[in-house]
Amino acid sequence: MRGSRAFFMELLSAPLHAVSSKRATQKNMCRRLLRRALHHDFLIYLSITAFFSKVQLCWSYVTHNHFRHLSTIWYTFQAQHLVSRRGKK
Repeated sequence: MRGSRAFFMELLSAPLHAVSSKRATQKNMCRRLLRRALHHDFLIYLSITAFFSKVQLCWSYVTHNHFRHLSTIWYTFQAQHLVSRRGKK
């Protein structure tokens, strides 16, 4: 596995003028295919992460506002309850 990773890294970064013309053509073709595949996967990755970040953002906004609203209602209820109990004494 380590050798294949080194091969792919060499494909992406090695200068083509250092190898023979036949090998350079093969490398160029491999590099183009690899870049196209990586670009395609990266676009898919970006669209998935954008979707989930939007969902997460909406969820956090909704829950934050919802809990803040509930806590406001709760504190208002407690305050009214305390005021009404004080009034009875």
